[in-house]
Amino acid sequence: MTSIPSPSPRTYDAMHARAEKAEQLAAERLDALQAIREALDIPYAATVGDDEIRTPIALARVMDAVILLRSLTDPGRLQADWYVPHSIAYLREMLGAHPATGYRTWDQVRAEQARTCRCGQPKPEGNDLCPACEKAEGAAALAALRSLAADTEVQP
Repeated sequence: MTSIPSPSPRTYDAMHARAEKAEQLAAERLDALQAIREALDIPYAATVGDDEIRTPIALARVMDAVILLRSLTDPGRLQADWYVPHSIAYLREMLGAHPATGYRTWDQVRAEQARTCRCGQPKPEGNDLCPACEKAEGAAALAALRSLAADTEVQP
């Protein structure tokens, strides 16, 4: 029967160092992906006019994200340990130079619509219409019913 040789302490140290390096690389890559998502995941514009403001912001942020991706995936580039965190910090700095602000977003407009009536007045709590629109809609519905009643003959 042969015995299984036990690894030397140096083998454990090397294995532990490789595992730590792999964890560091995984954390850096995850941070890079999160930074890229921050760059690209900006709110949709509410209107065409708002999109004219959003588009240059989005394009600048896409360019910054592509620069990071290119620098991290270029096989010919020799990367020091500080390079990946530095590149991610630089991307976030560039995102600060191109904030996704200055335009109305789709979510903002939808929230505003949920709070206001068709006429632009605030909705009373628990009601879809303000009192003026409710009265106008009721009058319109009554007029429609009267015109239907006038068009149809009542049969005995």
